[in-house]
Amino acid sequence: MQIKTINLTGTEQAVKFAETSTHFWVQNLGGSDVLVSMESGISEGKDNVLTVTSGGAGYVRSDMGDKTVYLLGNGKVQVYGVNNAFCPFKPGTKGGDAITFTGGAIAGTVDYPLLALNLYGQSIQNGTPTPEAPVDIVSVGDNGTVEITACGKNILMQTCVDKTEYGITFTKQPDGSIIMNGTSTSNFAYTIYDYNKSNTLVFNGGKYTISFGDEFNAWVRSSPTTAAMVVGCQIGESANYISYSKHGVRTFSTDEYVEERNLFVKVKLDAGAVCDNIRIYPQIEKGDTATEYEPYKGNTATITSGLPLCSVGDYRDELIYNADGTGKIIKRTGITTFDGSDNEEWELGSNYMRIGSPILSGVIAKTDEANPIANCICTNLPIVSANETFNGAQGLAVSSSGRVFICIASLAGNSDITAWTSYFAENPVTVVYQLETPQVIELSATEMAELGQLQTFDGMTTIYNDEGAEMTVKVATNPLLSEYVKPVIDGFTARYEERIAALEAAITST
Repeated sequence: MQIKTINLTGTEQAVKFAETSTHFWVQNLGGSDVLVSMESGISEGKDNVLTVTSGGAGYVRSDMGDKTVYLLGNGKVQVYGVNNAFCPFKPGTKGGDAITFTGGAIAGTVDYPLLALNLYGQSIQNGTPTPEAPVDIVSVGDNGTVEITACGKNILMQTCVDKTEYGITFTKQPDGSIIMNGTSTSNFAYTIYDYNKSNTLVFNGGKYTISFGDEFNAWVRSSPTTAAMVVGCQIGESANYISYSKHGVRTFSTDEYVEERNLFVKVKLDAGAVCDNIRIYPQIEKGDTATEYEPYKGNTATITSGLPLCSVGDYRDELIYNADGTGKIIKRTGITTFDGSDNEEWELGSNYMRIGSPILSGVIAKTDEANPIANCICTNLPIVSANETFNGAQGLAVSSSGRVFICIASLAGNSDITAWTSYFAENPVTVVYQLETPQVIELSATEMAELGQLQTFDGMTTIYNDEGAEMTVKVATNPLLSEYVKPVIDGFTARYEERIAALEAAITST
């Protein structure tokens, strides 16, 4: 089954697939009526043109099979190329299995889009901060993006191209394998996956297995020269090798490399290695067992809206996506940095600095009504109550009105406000805090389109994000779920009705 998500803009659009299909199902996700045909030059009322109303679905077919279908309309649609008349669409709010994890493999999945996905914000601070030793707050999406990937069991997406170097010609094949020919004139490595070209390869801890296939394994064992499978990461000027094996299969642990995003995968050849149509099948999969090779297949959705996604206490930001075309980010936290600038309007107290107007409204956790402690975390200071700052206790506090109080022991009693603001300028203070009223941020059309491309695959699916954030995904693992039953029955009924009608016509003719 082939899947595409298309945004129609009022002009006829040809949707091309890599493989031939007999039926092209179209689901109208909202907008105007969509016209569908196997031929270009679509117009309403023309023969063999199907009208799919908003929220509806239908198919056109090609008895001989085809790779292209034509659409006309406005709005977002999903197009499936299949080889039967069974409706592949089902509501994203029914059926399926909900699985919570930070990333991993799901067994027993079927070819179908994700029914739903939730990704949760998190802010981590390892240690107790002081003005002399600030502790960074690391949140999901601090680098400006979060990438969510859904692929088959093989997570190794190739970034390599056909090339000849040091006497060896590398040629990629349609099935994802790579053929090596020639005699190596030097010790060198051919890069199959390069982190500079993609961030798709991510390890989420635990064991992974790399395999290059039986042919590579047999060749390495029999060859007087050597070759190796290499998995590593670049840290500064140095390469750190996670896995290095002169065989065709190797299991390795990734627990200490979870945070690394600068990964690479290479095949290393020694000088004198003779390659006579040696074919390698590059695969990395979750677990400690190498299974039959499967080409990489999958998609990645990049999120930039509402970042970073933070957490404080039990409150955390959340990305929500549903297959019915709804998607948003709920911001339950805010993040602010104080740097002593003029617009912050600081006022000087006897032992503390106070910002003149409420700025972090609604952050108070009502654990102690008489002396509440703000529900927030700070890079430079512990969180204390406002009363404690009045009495000279070092820390950051937020009053019930939302005013921020900061007491720094080395500056307490200093009547020069410039000394305080200069400290903030040299040592910015970042605070992550609970919002009184959550904010809703709509996902962009691009983000929604990319999320709509994420799907599960028949047999095994791997789903993860490059930030190690907790996710809940809802996937179809059983093609006989209740919402499948009626379309299947309808499909059988339609086919038998066609056969009965043809038989009756033949009898009448006879």
